[in-house]
Amino acid sequence: DALSRLKIIVSLREPVSRELSLYNHHVECVLAGEEKSNNAQNWRWCNDVMRRDERLSFEEYANSRLKKWLSEYPKRISLSIYVDYLKEWMSLFHRDQILVLSYDEITEDPSMVQWRIRQFLGGEFPGELSHSNHRDYEGKVERASLETRLTLEPFFYEKNLELYRLLDKNPGPWMEQRPFHRFKDFG
Repeated sequence: DALSRLKIIVSLREPVSRELSLYNHHVECVLAGEEKSNNAQNWRWCNDVMRRDERLSFEEYANSRLKKWLSEYPKRISLSIYVDYLKEWMSLFHRDQILVLSYDEITEDPSMVQWRIRQFLGGEFPGELSHSNHRDYEGKVERASLETRLTLEPFFYEKNLELYRLLDKNPGPWMEQRPFHRFKDFG
């Protein structure tokens, strides 16, 4: 059956950094001039970084929008609560079908991650995995302030611990990093 041969590759990034990356993506979308008439759904999605006609800083966005959304979890889904997604996928697919990668390892040792992927997929593939961020624009936020991290990290703390326990109790394919790389503590 085709589903039993399906292979899923997941890359997990430290949640506050992932939220910052999404914020930057939304800002880029707004700066690119996505017009409501061109793609209304995309505009609404990107427009959450705006207040009237003014762009929110990441700190303002985190405190006025993100903090509220995270406090409403699970009513409002956060893509950075990885454990809930993995539990669902693990209920549908055998754990050996899911390769969980650390975003930190991708940036620090892309050749090792490429090896892991090749082993998981069972073949050689041309090219090399590299980390590059092509999306550069004036005013892009590179790092969340310590204050913002200290505000947001508590929303993810327990779910991150649950994630580590889930991955420890349910080992994946043999080439997966064990134990799973803990997210860097910025607090």
